[in-house]
Amino acid sequence: MSRDPAPTKVDPLKGEQAAALDRDGYLLLRGAVPAAWRDGLRAAFESGVGTGDQWAAPRGAGWRHALVDLDPTVQRTCRLPPLLAAATSPCIAMAPA
Repeated sequence: MSRDPAPTKVDPLKGEQAAALDRDGYLLLRGAVPAAWRDGLRAAFESGVGTGDQWAAPRGAGWRHALVDLDPTVQRTCRLPPLLAAATSPCIAMAPA
């Protein structure tokens, strides 16, 4: 039995959202993350904060970085359709590196 999550159906961004992402380089997705998940996400970040020597690449002074990729709420959040739609938007895929 596979532990991989079921594929998430992702519709493309709406035209005005895609245009804003292309124009501004970011997109505000108000309400995309359920309010009930937010405290858990904050707790996952706080518990995963590490010291600068844990990272393969140097981190900016005063920045806080956390290992959160194994947290189930973080994983569910990363698979939310609105976030996936923004991440897979053609304007992101075609952006210069």
